[in-house]
Amino acid sequence: MALTKEYQETIVARIKRDRKFALALYSEAINALLEGETAGGLSMLRDLVHAEITFKELARQTGLGEKTLHRMLNRQGNPTTRNLGVIVRSIAGDLGIKPRVKLTACKRELAMIPKSFKRGMADAEAGRFADMETVISDATPRSRNRGK
Repeated sequence: MALTKEYQETIVARIKRDRKFALALYSEAINALLEGETAGGLSMLRDLVHAEITFKELARQTGLGEKTLHRMLNRQGNPTTRNLGVIVRSIAGDLGIKPRVKLTACKRELAMIPKSFKRGMADAEAGRFADMETVISDATPRSRNRGK
């Protein structure tokens, strides 16, 4: 379904006047891309470019051609991962944010992780390093045995 010019103008105007909306739209665009909804994600990024950064400025920042950017960010666009990363970082910079990914898992998924692996990860975070075979075999890292 083609979007009307009036709808696109409304979205661009809202992005310009409402920072929370712009940030939420950026977040939704990234989530859409990660969930395989490429057309929607690219379309939302395009709206952000129209409202915030302009294609001319995005081309200057990324080193990519303006027409190339237009093609990449249309609903049928197919940017490379490298180019998409550069575009996403430029838009984030224009919004004044530094995006980070936070992984979440449901209890069922967490229950499937072996306890030995969880202990190994805790050891690594605490500076007690073990090789992967030690973690998998459920053996205690050497640094944990020192006091015994």
